Amino acid sequence: MSNPVLYAITVVAWGCSFFAVKLQLGVVEPSVSVFYRFVLAGTIMLGLMLVTGRRITEIPLKAHPLIAAQGLTLFCCNFWLVYEATQYMASGLAAIIFSTAVIFNIMASALFFRTGIDRRTLIGASLGIVGIAAVFWPAIVAFDVHKDGSVGLIYGLLGTISASTGMQLSAYAQKRGLPVVRTNGLGMAYGAMFAFLISLAQGAEFKFDFSPVYLLSMAYLSVIASVVAFWSFLTLIGRIGPARASYATVMFPILALIISGMLEDYVWTARAIAGVALVVIGNVVVLSRRPDAQTEEAT
Repeated sequence: MSNPVLYAITVVAWGCSFFAVKLQLGVVEPSVSVFYRFVLAGTIMLGLMLVTGRRITEIPLKAHPLIAAQGLTLFCCNFWLVYEATQYMASGLAAIIFSTAVIFNIMASALFFRTGIDRRTLIGASLGIVGIAAVFWPAIVAFDVHKDGSVGLIYGLLGTISASTGMQLSAYAQKRGLPVVRTNGLGMAYGAMFAFLISLAQGAEFKFDFSPVYLLSMAYLSVIASVVAFWSFLTLIGRIGPARASYATVMFPILALIISGMLEDYVWTARAIAGVALVVIGNVVVLSRRPDAQTEEAT
């Protein structure tokens, strides 16, 4: 499957997922919903491995601490904190915060993998982040730790840092030759375990919401936003690196904001429209390749 197709799958799946997260809130505690989500997603992934003949036992025991760390950061804390953030703001705005992952990934890739910071990626990401700041400016200038918007911003940023850490761990795992499907399946199982422990530590009740809205949003988040999207995104990371792949996290908030405008009464302003335009321009810059890069790939 080509990189543009993987990128499109990631953007669409995650662009819709933030509103699905909003639909999960209410009866069930966020950490418990994350636990349910990755029990289901992990079971599906492990089932796919059995059907396709992929054996978990082929993963060496010494790799499990790395996969467990990926599960904690990418499949547990990331989502738990995003669920918490979405309680305080429109789902599209939570997606906007999450898109700052591109900054953390560019810096982390340069620091840990010594990839350097490509000028095209830096310019594109900078344009995208300026656009994001324009969209989110009112909450930034009115920051107050006692206000709901500020609490949501803190949760969102912490969740983004956790996600970025998990992306770097995934890139490292793939560089060590660990296969994406197996590490995802095990990572989701570890993520469910950590979400269970967090729920216990919080004293959360393991309730379940049998309403159609909760069940459908859980199915979407578990299958499309977790199994399908993470396979496509982590495959993309392995091919083009965390910095460039993570620009999907700058693009999908646009879709999330459109959904918020339609279903959550998010109001589009001239500043927001200009910000989105900058994000789109930045996306084109960072994803466009030089002619020599295209020639190298073809050879």
